[in-house]
Amino acid sequence: MDDDFDGADVRVEATTPAAPSTDALSKRKRKREKEKANKAAAATSSTPTTNSSTNSTSHPSKKAKPAPKSTPITTTPDDGSIDPTIAHMDPTLLADHLISRHKHWHPALSAVELHDAHIPATHFSDTTHWQSQRSLANLPNYLEKCCRVAGAKKFRLDQAAEACGAPHTLVVTAAALRASRVASALRKYQSKDAMVAKLFAKHIKLAESVEMCKNNRIGIAVGTPSRILDVLKEEVLHLDELRWIVVDASYVDKKGFGVLGIREVQEGVMELFGHEKVKKRFEEGLKILFF
Repeated sequence: MDDDFDGADVRVEATTPAAPSTDALSKRKRKREKEKANKAAAATSSTPTTNSSTNSTSHPSKKAKPAPKSTPITTTPDDGSIDPTIAHMDPTLLADHLISRHKHWHPALSAVELHDAHIPATHFSDTTHWQSQRSLANLPNYLEKCCRVAGAKKFRLDQAAEACGAPHTLVVTAAALRASRVASALRKYQSKDAMVAKLFAKHIKLAESVEMCKNNRIGIAVGTPSRILDVLKEEVLHLDELRWIVVDASYVDKKGFGVLGIREVQEGVMELFGHEKVKKRFEEGLKILFF
C-alpha cells in the first residue's frame, strides 16, 4: 500500500496562546489590591495609637522585660553575702538546722549517734525579734540587744573578769580573715581592762595565742573553732565566765560557704559544743546565739 506522504516539506506553524481577557486581568488586579489592603489593616491594628501631642511617627511597642527575681542574699563590702534565713529561725529551728548540717556531712551516723550530737533547743537564745540586717556594721547593736543577763537591764560588753583568759563572749567564725574583720567591728569594746582577742592560726602561732590568754583579761574572744579548741586543750582559755557563744552563721563568703557549709568548720563547731567544759556551762546558763 502506497504511503500518502509524497516527500514534500511540511511546515508546522507554532500556535500563539490566546491573550488573557480583560476581565481576567481586572480580577487579578482587584485580588492583589485586596491582599495589600488586608496587610495594611493588620499592620495598623498591631501598632499602638499615639496621642495627638506626640510625634506623628509611631513605633511598635517593645515587650516589657520581666522584673528580676528577688534574691534573699545581700552583698557585703568584703564580697561576701548575708543569708537572712538564719534571722527567722527560733531555737527549735536552729537546733534542727544544726543537726541537719551535721547529718549532711556525716550521713553514716546512726540514730543514736545523731541523738548524742543533738544540741537541745533550750541552749539557743531566740534572736528573731532583732530585725536589722546581720552585717558587721550591726554586730555591736546585735550583741547589745541580744546578750542579756537575767535580772540586769544591760550587760557591759566592755568589761572583763578579773582572771586572765576568761571571756564572757566567744564569737565563732569560719575563717581567720573573717575573724579579723569581726574583731575589728567589736574594737569599741576593747579597753585596758578588757581585750578583744583574736584566736585564729593565720599569722598567729599557737604559742602566741597561749601567751595572750595567759597574760590578758579578755572580754570578747573572736576566732575559728580549731584555734579555740587548741587553747582550750592548753587550758589557758577559761570558760568560768562564759555567757554567750555567738556563731557567725548568716555570713557566706564569695565562694558560697558559711560556717556550717565547710565540713572542717562544722565539725569544729560541733566539737566545741560537745566539749566537757562547754557542756558544763550549758547547765549553768550558757546560751548560743546565731548571728
